[in-house]
Amino acid sequence: MAIAKNQTELADFTKMSEETGFKRLDSILEYENQMYGQYLVVENADAFKSVYDFVCQYPLTVISLFDTHNSKTIAIKPDYKSSVVIILTKDTLKGIQQTGFDILGRTGLTYQS
Repeated sequence: MAIAKNQTELADFTKMSEETGFKRLDSILEYENQMYGQYLVVENADAFKSVYDFVCQYPLTVISLFDTHNSKTIAIKPDYKSSVVIILTKDTLKGIQQTGFDILGRTGLTYQS
C-alpha cells in the first residue's frame, strides 16, 4: 500500500507505477494472474469494501468477491509472484478507518513519504 499526502502525490505515485510497468486496475475485480505488478487507486472509503475483502483473502489460495454489477460471485486465484499495490491518500485512509476497516493491519508493506 502507498499512502499519499495529497492528490498531487497520489498522481506522482500513479505515474511512477506506470513508468515501472505496473498495470492500473479500475476495480479489484479486474485483477488477473499476470507476471507483472498491478495497482489500484482508491478514491473514497465508500468503494473500499471489495478491496478490503481482497486484502483479507489474499493469503488464501482462492479469493471470493461479489460483483455487484453482474450479481455474481467471482473466484480469483492470486499470483504471488507479482504484486498488487493499493494507492490512496491520507484523507481516504482516515475515512476507511472510520468505517471500521483495519486495512493497515491487513496489508503487507506500506509506504508513506
